[in-house]
Amino acid sequence: ATNLTSFVVYLRLRLKDSMSVCFFLLSCSDLVSVSLMLPADFLFLFSTSLPQSWRVDGESLTTLLMFYYPLFYDISQLITTFIAVQRCWCVALPFRFKSTFTRRRVAEIVLALVFLCVCQYVPVMASQGLQETRDPARNTTVFVFWTSNVRGTVMSARGTTALVITTTCQSLVTACLAILASTLRASANFRRTVAMAPKEMLSPELSTQDGSTVSSITTAWEASKHAFNRQSINKMKTNRRNIFTEPTHILNPRRNTSRKEVQAVKATTLVSVIFVLCNTPRLLMYYTSLCVPDFNMQRRYENSYVVGNSFRFFFEAMNASFNVFVYVKFNKRFRSAVMTCAR
Repeated sequence: ATNLTSFVVYLRLRLKDSMSVCFFLLSCSDLVSVSLMLPADFLFLFSTSLPQSWRVDGESLTTLLMFYYPLFYDISQLITTFIAVQRCWCVALPFRFKSTFTRRRVAEIVLALVFLCVCQYVPVMASQGLQETRDPARNTTVFVFWTSNVRGTVMSARGTTALVITTTCQSLVTACLAILASTLRASANFRRTVAMAPKEMLSPELSTQDGSTVSSITTAWEASKHAFNRQSINKMKTNRRNIFTEPTHILNPRRNTSRKEVQAVKATTLVSVIFVLCNTPRLLMYYTSLCVPDFNMQRRYENSYVVGNSFRFFFEAMNASFNVFVYVKFNKRFRSAVMTCAR
Protein backbone atom coordinates (compact mmCIF):
# COMPACT_ATOMS: atom_id res chain seq x y z
CA ALA A 1 0.00 0.00 0.00
CA THR A 2 2.82 2.43 0.83
CA ASN A 3 4.60 1.86 -2.48
CA LEU A 4 1.34 2.11 -4.40
CA THR A 5 0.73 5.44 -2.65
CA SER A 6 4.19 6.66 -3.69
CA PHE A 7 3.59 5.51 -7.27
CA VAL A 8 0.28 7.38 -7.57
CA VAL A 9 1.52 10.54 -5.82
CA TYR A 10 4.69 10.87 -7.91
CA LEU A 11 2.62 10.49 -11.08
CA ARG A 12 0.41 13.33 -9.90
CA LEU A 13 3.46 15.49 -9.16
CA ARG A 14 4.60 15.00 -12.80
CA LEU A 15 8.28 14.23 -11.96
CA LYS A 16 9.60 17.77 -12.36
CA ASP A 17 13.18 17.12 -11.21
CA SER A 18 15.82 14.41 -11.21
CA MET A 19 15.26 13.38 -7.58
CA SER A 20 11.53 12.88 -8.21
CA VAL A 21 12.41 10.61 -11.14
CA CYS A 22 14.76 8.55 -8.96
CA PHE A 23 12.33 8.19 -6.07
CA PHE A 24 9.49 7.35 -8.47
CA LEU A 25 11.48 4.57 -10.13
CA LEU A 26 12.58 3.32 -6.70
CA SER A 27 8.91 3.16 -5.66
CA CYS A 28 8.10 1.18 -8.82
CA SER A 29 10.80 -1.44 -8.19
CA ASP A 30 9.87 -1.66 -4.49
CA LEU A 31 6.21 -2.11 -5.42
CA VAL A 32 6.95 -4.99 -7.79
CA SER A 33 9.37 -6.70 -5.38
CA VAL A 34 6.87 -6.60 -2.50
CA SER A 35 4.08 -7.72 -4.84
CA LEU A 36 6.14 -10.82 -5.66
CA MET A 37 7.40 -11.45 -2.12
CA LEU A 38 4.05 -11.50 -0.33
CA PRO A 39 2.35 -14.12 -2.59
CA ALA A 40 5.50 -16.25 -2.45
CA ASP A 41 5.50 -16.16 1.36
CA PHE A 42 1.79 -16.99 1.44
CA LEU A 43 2.23 -19.95 -0.93
CA PHE A 44 5.24 -21.17 1.06
CA LEU A 45 3.25 -21.23 4.30
CA PHE A 46 0.04 -22.70 2.85
CA SER A 47 1.27 -24.74 -0.12
CA THR A 48 -0.14 -27.95 1.37
CA SER A 49 -3.54 -26.35 1.96
CA LEU A 50 -4.20 -25.17 -1.58
CA PRO A 51 -7.40 -26.41 -3.28
CA GLN A 52 -7.08 -29.61 -5.30
CA SER A 53 -8.61 -27.80 -8.28
CA TRP A 54 -5.42 -25.75 -8.69
CA ARG A 55 -3.38 -27.08 -11.58
CA VAL A 56 -0.22 -25.45 -10.29
CA ASP A 57 1.79 -27.03 -7.50
CA GLY A 58 2.14 -24.57 -4.61
CA GLU A 59 5.81 -25.29 -3.94
CA SER A 60 6.66 -24.98 -7.66
CA LEU A 61 4.94 -21.60 -7.93
CA THR A 62 6.63 -20.41 -4.74
CA THR A 63 10.05 -21.38 -6.08
CA LEU A 64 9.39 -19.59 -9.36
CA LEU A 65 8.24 -16.37 -7.66
CA MET A 66 11.17 -16.39 -5.27
CA PHE A 67 13.56 -16.25 -8.23
CA TYR A 68 11.77 -13.27 -9.81
CA TYR A 69 11.60 -11.28 -6.57
CA PRO A 70 15.43 -10.82 -6.20
CA LEU A 71 15.56 -9.25 -9.66
CA PHE A 72 13.47 -6.26 -8.58
CA TYR A 73 15.13 -6.09 -5.16
CA ASP A 74 18.51 -5.81 -6.89
CA ILE A 75 17.08 -3.03 -9.06
CA SER A 76 16.01 -1.22 -5.86
CA GLN A 77 19.51 -1.68 -4.45
CA LEU A 78 21.09 -0.12 -7.53
CA ILE A 79 18.65 2.81 -7.61
CA THR A 80 19.17 3.52 -3.89
CA THR A 81 22.93 3.48 -4.41
CA PHE A 82 22.61 5.82 -7.38
CA ILE A 83 20.49 8.25 -5.33
CA ALA A 84 23.10 8.29 -2.55
CA VAL A 85 25.97 8.84 -5.01
CA GLN A 86 23.98 11.57 -6.74
CA ARG A 87 23.48 13.47 -3.49
CA CYS A 88 27.16 13.16 -2.63
CA TRP A 89 27.99 14.62 -6.03
CA CYS A 90 25.62 17.50 -5.23
CA VAL A 91 27.49 18.14 -1.96
CA ALA A 92 30.96 17.89 -3.53
CA LEU A 93 30.26 19.76 -6.80
CA PRO A 94 27.08 21.79 -6.26
CA PHE A 95 27.58 24.07 -9.28
CA ARG A 96 27.89 21.18 -11.73
CA PHE A 97 25.14 19.04 -10.23
CA LYS A 98 22.12 20.37 -12.13
CA SER A 99 23.94 20.36 -15.46
CA THR A 100 25.26 16.83 -14.88
CA PHE A 101 22.19 15.12 -13.42
CA THR A 102 19.40 16.39 -15.63
CA ARG A 103 16.01 14.71 -15.47
CA ARG A 104 16.50 12.95 -18.80
CA ARG A 105 20.04 11.83 -18.02
CA VAL A 106 19.01 10.45 -14.64
CA ALA A 107 16.18 8.47 -16.24
CA GLU A 108 18.59 7.07 -18.84
CA ILE A 109 21.12 6.03 -16.17
CA VAL A 110 18.47 4.29 -14.05
CA LEU A 111 17.01 2.50 -17.08
CA ALA A 112 20.53 1.37 -18.03
CA LEU A 113 20.98 -0.06 -14.52
CA VAL A 114 17.65 -1.86 -14.86
CA PHE A 115 18.69 -3.28 -18.25
CA LEU A 116 22.01 -4.58 -16.86
CA CYS A 117 20.25 -6.13 -13.89
CA VAL A 118 17.72 -7.90 -16.13
CA CYS A 119 20.52 -9.18 -18.39
CA GLN A 120 22.32 -10.91 -15.52
CA TYR A 121 19.05 -12.68 -14.60
CA VAL A 122 18.33 -13.98 -18.12
CA PRO A 123 20.40 -17.18 -17.68
CA VAL A 124 18.53 -17.95 -14.44
CA MET A 125 15.12 -17.49 -16.06
CA ALA A 126 16.18 -19.57 -19.08
CA SER A 127 17.22 -22.50 -16.86
CA GLN A 128 13.91 -22.86 -15.00
CA GLY A 129 10.18 -22.61 -15.45
CA LEU A 130 6.85 -24.41 -15.19
CA GLN A 131 6.03 -27.36 -17.40
CA GLU A 132 2.86 -29.40 -17.82
CA THR A 133 2.93 -32.99 -16.57
CA ARG A 134 0.48 -35.75 -15.73
CA ASP A 135 -0.52 -36.25 -12.09
CA PRO A 136 -1.79 -39.84 -11.62
CA ALA A 137 -3.08 -39.11 -8.11
CA ARG A 138 -5.55 -36.52 -9.38
CA ASN A 139 -5.89 -37.96 -12.88
CA THR A 140 -5.21 -34.59 -14.46
CA THR A 141 -2.38 -32.47 -15.82
CA VAL A 142 -0.58 -30.03 -13.54
CA PHE A 143 2.25 -27.53 -13.86
CA VAL A 144 5.44 -28.31 -11.94
CA PHE A 145 8.78 -26.56 -11.59
CA TRP A 146 11.54 -27.76 -13.96
CA THR A 147 15.25 -26.96 -14.20
CA SER A 148 17.83 -27.46 -16.94
CA ASN A 149 21.04 -29.49 -16.75
CA VAL A 150 23.20 -26.37 -16.42
CA ARG A 151 21.22 -24.93 -13.54
CA GLY A 152 23.96 -25.67 -11.00
CA THR A 153 26.51 -23.63 -12.93
CA VAL A 154 24.00 -20.84 -13.55
CA MET A 155 23.03 -20.58 -9.88
CA SER A 156 26.68 -20.58 -8.81
CA ALA A 157 27.36 -17.63 -11.12
CA ARG A 158 24.17 -15.95 -9.93
CA GLY A 159 25.25 -16.33 -6.30
CA THR A 160 28.58 -14.67 -7.05
CA THR A 161 26.87 -11.81 -8.90
CA ALA A 162 24.38 -11.29 -6.07
CA LEU A 163 27.20 -11.18 -3.53
CA VAL A 164 29.13 -8.61 -5.58
CA ILE A 165 26.08 -6.39 -6.17
CA THR A 166 24.97 -6.46 -2.53
CA THR A 167 28.47 -5.85 -1.16
CA THR A 168 29.17 -3.01 -3.59
CA CYS A 169 25.84 -1.30 -2.95
CA GLN A 170 26.18 -1.66 0.82
CA SER A 171 29.73 -0.25 0.77
CA LEU A 172 28.88 2.69 -1.50
CA VAL A 173 25.74 3.64 0.40
CA THR A 174 27.57 3.41 3.75
CA ALA A 175 30.36 5.67 2.44
CA CYS A 176 27.84 8.15 1.02
CA LEU A 177 25.90 8.05 4.28
CA ALA A 178 29.04 9.02 6.22
CA ILE A 179 29.67 11.93 3.83
CA LEU A 180 26.07 13.16 3.96
CA ALA A 181 25.90 12.87 7.75
CA SER A 182 29.15 14.80 8.07
CA THR A 183 27.82 17.48 5.72
CA LEU A 184 24.57 17.89 7.67
CA ARG A 185 26.49 18.07 10.95
CA ALA A 186 28.87 20.70 9.56
CA SER A 187 25.93 22.70 8.20
CA ALA A 188 24.18 22.63 11.59
CA ASN A 189 27.37 23.71 13.37
CA PHE A 190 27.85 26.54 10.89
CA ARG A 191 24.30 27.85 11.37
CA ARG A 192 24.75 27.66 15.15
CA THR A 193 28.03 29.58 14.86
CA VAL A 194 26.36 32.30 12.79
CA ALA A 195 23.53 32.59 15.30
CA MET A 196 26.03 33.02 18.18
CA ALA A 197 28.29 35.48 16.34
CA PRO A 198 28.43 39.13 17.56
CA LYS A 199 26.39 41.58 15.48
CA GLU A 200 29.45 43.48 14.31
CA MET A 201 30.70 40.25 12.75
CA LEU A 202 27.67 40.10 10.46
CA SER A 203 28.23 43.34 8.53
CA PRO A 204 26.63 43.93 5.13
CA GLU A 205 28.03 42.49 1.92
CA LEU A 206 31.18 44.09 0.55
CA SER A 207 32.75 44.24 -2.89
CA THR A 208 36.12 42.75 -3.66
CA GLN A 209 38.76 44.00 -6.04
CA ASP A 210 37.46 41.86 -8.89
CA GLY A 211 33.95 43.25 -8.43
CA SER A 212 32.39 40.08 -6.98
CA THR A 213 30.07 40.43 -4.01
CA VAL A 214 31.04 38.71 -0.78
CA SER A 215 29.30 38.15 2.51
CA SER A 216 30.74 39.05 5.86
CA ILE A 217 29.39 35.77 7.16
CA THR A 218 32.89 34.62 6.31
CA THR A 219 34.04 36.35 9.47
CA ALA A 220 31.72 34.20 11.54
CA TRP A 221 33.05 31.14 9.79
CA GLU A 222 36.63 32.09 10.60
CA ALA A 223 35.62 32.96 14.14
CA SER A 224 34.18 29.49 14.64
CA LYS A 225 37.45 27.96 13.47
CA HIS A 226 39.34 29.98 16.08
CA ALA A 227 36.76 29.26 18.83
CA PHE A 228 35.99 32.98 19.07
CA ASN A 229 39.46 33.78 20.23
CA ARG A 230 39.30 37.52 20.86
CA GLN A 231 42.73 38.16 19.42
CA SER A 232 41.87 36.25 16.25
CA ILE A 233 38.60 38.15 15.83
CA ASN A 234 40.36 41.50 16.22
CA LYS A 235 42.91 40.42 13.65
CA MET A 236 40.14 39.47 11.24
CA LYS A 237 38.47 42.84 11.71
CA THR A 238 41.75 44.56 10.89
CA ASN A 239 42.30 42.50 7.77
CA ARG A 240 38.66 42.31 6.77
CA ARG A 241 39.22 43.25 3.16
CA ASN A 242 41.83 40.56 2.79
CA ILE A 243 39.55 37.95 4.28
CA PHE A 244 36.66 38.59 1.89
CA THR A 245 38.14 36.97 -1.17
CA GLU A 246 35.55 34.36 -2.20
CA PRO A 247 32.21 34.99 -3.91
CA THR A 248 29.06 34.98 -1.80
CA HIS A 249 27.51 32.00 -3.61
CA ILE A 250 30.29 29.81 -2.19
CA LEU A 251 30.43 31.13 1.37
CA ASN A 252 26.82 31.95 2.08
CA PRO A 253 24.91 28.75 2.88
CA ARG A 254 21.59 30.42 2.20
CA ARG A 255 22.60 31.07 -1.40
CA ASN A 256 24.70 27.94 -1.77
CA THR A 257 22.06 25.42 -0.69
CA SER A 258 18.35 26.05 -0.91
CA ARG A 259 15.94 24.63 1.64
CA LYS A 260 14.69 22.20 -0.99
CA GLU A 261 18.20 20.85 -1.54
CA VAL A 262 18.80 20.50 2.20
CA GLN A 263 15.57 18.53 2.54
CA ALA A 264 16.65 16.33 -0.38
CA VAL A 265 19.96 15.61 1.37
CA LYS A 266 18.13 14.74 4.60
CA ALA A 267 15.71 12.47 2.73
CA THR A 268 18.57 10.71 0.96
CA THR A 269 20.40 10.29 4.27
CA LEU A 270 17.40 8.67 5.94
CA VAL A 271 16.69 6.42 2.93
CA SER A 272 20.34 5.36 3.06
CA VAL A 273 20.09 4.57 6.79
CA ILE A 274 17.01 2.41 6.19
CA PHE A 275 18.76 0.66 3.32
CA VAL A 276 21.95 -0.10 5.27
CA LEU A 277 20.07 -1.43 8.32
CA CYS A 278 17.53 -3.52 6.41
CA ASN A 279 20.02 -4.81 3.85
CA THR A 280 22.50 -6.08 6.46
CA PRO A 281 20.65 -9.41 7.09
CA ARG A 282 20.79 -10.13 3.34
CA LEU A 283 24.54 -9.54 3.35
CA LEU A 284 25.01 -11.72 6.43
CA MET A 285 23.05 -14.58 4.83
CA TYR A 286 25.20 -14.43 1.69
CA TYR A 287 28.50 -14.47 3.56
CA THR A 288 27.34 -17.16 5.99
CA SER A 289 26.38 -19.42 3.07
CA LEU A 290 29.74 -18.68 1.46
CA CYS A 291 31.73 -19.52 4.59
CA VAL A 292 29.52 -22.45 5.69
CA PRO A 293 28.43 -24.41 2.58
CA ASP A 294 26.04 -26.56 4.65
CA PHE A 295 24.09 -23.42 5.55
CA ASN A 296 21.68 -23.75 2.60
CA MET A 297 18.58 -25.53 1.38
CA GLN A 298 18.70 -29.34 1.39
CA ARG A 299 21.89 -29.21 3.45
CA ARG A 300 22.77 -29.88 7.07
CA TYR A 301 21.67 -26.49 8.42
CA GLU A 302 18.56 -26.15 6.26
CA ASN A 303 16.28 -25.25 9.19
CA SER A 304 18.61 -22.47 10.35
CA TYR A 305 18.81 -21.26 6.76
CA VAL A 306 15.00 -21.07 6.49
CA VAL A 307 14.75 -19.13 9.79
CA GLY A 308 17.51 -16.74 8.70
CA ASN A 309 15.81 -16.16 5.36
CA SER A 310 12.54 -15.40 7.15
CA PHE A 311 14.24 -12.58 9.07
CA ARG A 312 15.99 -11.47 5.89
CA PHE A 313 12.72 -11.22 3.91
CA PHE A 314 11.07 -9.36 6.78
CA PHE A 315 13.76 -6.66 6.78
CA GLU A 316 13.77 -6.50 2.99
CA ALA A 317 10.00 -5.92 3.06
CA MET A 318 10.56 -3.10 5.57
CA ASN A 319 13.24 -1.64 3.35
CA ALA A 320 10.85 -1.63 0.40
CA SER A 321 7.93 -0.17 2.38
CA PHE A 322 9.31 2.50 4.72
CA ASN A 323 10.60 4.97 2.13
CA VAL A 324 7.16 6.56 1.70
CA PHE A 325 7.35 7.92 5.27
CA VAL A 326 10.64 9.63 4.37
CA TYR A 327 9.00 11.24 1.34
CA VAL A 328 6.11 12.50 3.48
CA LYS A 329 8.49 13.92 6.08
CA PHE A 330 10.91 15.77 3.82
CA ASN A 331 8.94 16.56 0.65
CA LYS A 332 6.30 19.24 1.13
CA ARG A 333 4.73 18.71 -2.31
CA PHE A 334 4.56 14.96 -1.73
CA ARG A 335 2.98 15.48 1.70
CA SER A 336 0.36 17.83 0.28
CA ALA A 337 -0.46 15.40 -2.52
CA VAL A 338 -0.88 12.55 -0.02
CA MET A 339 -3.24 14.67 2.07
CA THR A 340 -5.22 15.53 -1.05
CA CYS A 341 -5.54 11.85 -2.02
CA ALA A 342 -6.61 10.93 1.51
CA ARG A 343 -9.57 13.33 1.45
